[in-house]
Amino acid sequence: MTYGQNQFVLSPKGNWLSLKLPREYGAIVVFVLASMISLVLSAKDFAAIACLQLCLWPLILSAHRPKQLLLLSFLAMAVIQLFAGLPFALWTAAVAVGIFAVSSPSLHLGALLRESIGLSGAALTPLVFSCLLGYTQGLDLSLHLASVVALLAATLTSSTMIYLCRKQRPVALVLLVVLSFLLWLGLTALNAPLAALSLVVYVLQGLWLLLVATPSYKQLGQVQSLCLLWVSIAIVLHVLKVIA
Repeated sequence: MTYGQNQFVLSPKGNWLSLKLPREYGAIVVFVLASMISLVLSAKDFAAIACLQLCLWPLILSAHRPKQLLLLSFLAMAVIQLFAGLPFALWTAAVAVGIFAVSSPSLHLGALLRESIGLSGAALTPLVFSCLLGYTQGLDLSLHLASVVALLAATLTSSTMIYLCRKQRPVALVLLVVLSFLLWLGLTALNAPLAALSLVVYVLQGLWLLLVATPSYKQLGQVQSLCLLWVSIAIVLHVLKVIA
């Protein structure tokens, strides 16, 4: 789900602090949507979940500088440990490790594996914070679980669609297809109406693909963003009890 180039956000190269958006715009889209869902899930603790999410942005914008990422990760962990507790700090550490893994060329990860880890992490990161908040308060986490499964299923399905439409079919794609299918089955078991509403947009996408000979990467990226937005809206409606 890559479309677009790196964009500088603050400071030219060589300054002690340099922040810029990662090249993977698809992951940014997923992260923003997951953050919005997380805010709805933890609406009663809006200030807490918003602050936790804000602590993640310096890490995301430091993916291109490992030393800066390490420094800001320790700083974020210290602040989160102080105000939220150890589980939240440990999850922040896991997020930092994931960012390093997908952004470091020295690990020699395949394109599909790197993209799958990045997109999955973008979907999970804010939602896990909501789950931790709910758990510490003794809340029923069924809404949280359904939200996580729905967004993760949609994210991996959208990534799979791009590879299939562009006729790029590495061996690992089979595992991604199977994982996506299992996630949709799990969502159906958790909440069939949410699964059905979420899948409608992928049926419509299939009809669109029948009318387009060879869609460009830009077109595919835009369509997948719309699909993820549709699923995110469905999740929010589910959380707000608008749908069962």
